[in-house]
Amino acid sequence: MPESDTGEPQNPNPEAQANGAIETDAQRQARTGLSSLQMGEDAAAAAAKTEDRVALSRMQKKVVAEEFINPASTPHMTICVLSLENGFSLVGKAAPADPTNFDLELGKKFAYEDALRQLWPLEGYLLRQFMWQQDQPPAAEDQPL
Repeated sequence: MPESDTGEPQNPNPEAQANGAIETDAQRQARTGLSSLQMGEDAAAAAAKTEDRVALSRMQKKVVAEEFINPASTPHMTICVLSLENGFSLVGKAAPADPTNFDLELGKKFAYEDALRQLWPLEGYLLRQFMWQQDQPPAAEDQPL
């Protein structure tokens, strides 16, 4: 959350500011229609100083299949398996502490986001490796005589 000049958290929702409440992610999502992943992506894009960054849209394009499972032993848990274009798979999960609070669509959303979040550090490593390789001098065997 952004901070004011005094170091106090700023609340971008004027209604919440008026009554002194801090807006939750769920309230912000309901107000803006953006997922927490998209909100983080938007903040990262705004702060970026170069084009060298992992973008949510590029990660989402790598997903070729998604499967959702609700195990018979734990029907209030949702598991999401994402298959990526290179054959790699990621697994995300979501479950409420109280099974009474289970909502299938929210379970799918949260499990999908959990799986996709796991791709972020992998893509970050891959991008950093690519950037490092671009900075390396050509190997001796690659240089003309």
